Amino acid sequence: REGIPIEHRRVHHVGQGQSLVVGRAYQHELHGALQEEALAWVSREHFRIEVDHACHGFNLSALSSNPMWRQHADQLFPMEKHDTLPLERGDRIWLYTGASDGQPSGPGNKGTIVWTFCT
Repeated sequence: REGIPIEHRRVHHVGQGQSLVVGRAYQHELHGALQEEALAWVSREHFRIEVDHACHGFNLSALSSNPMWRQHADQLFPMEKHDTLPLERGDRIWLYTGASDGQPSGPGNKGTIVWTFCT
């Protein structure tokens, strides 16, 4: 939503060795940044980001049955519940918000929800 300061649209995680779960149950301060119709598509636990010690990187895991996508460069990778993909700086995480074509920002969507991964 327009007019929401950037500090109210960020999630900071400083826990050493812990995963970050994103969803309605955790980031209460972000609820005001989303329109009510879009927020309805965000699950209590939507996705998790965790350190992949074996690869010295990060992984993104889908926790919700609602569709989501990981965008790396110009490629969009669909994710379903329990899918895990590597996550790199600059990757984007798109959440489905009800578009009639099943895409993240297609016709009839209730708003665009996209996260950019920064380390």
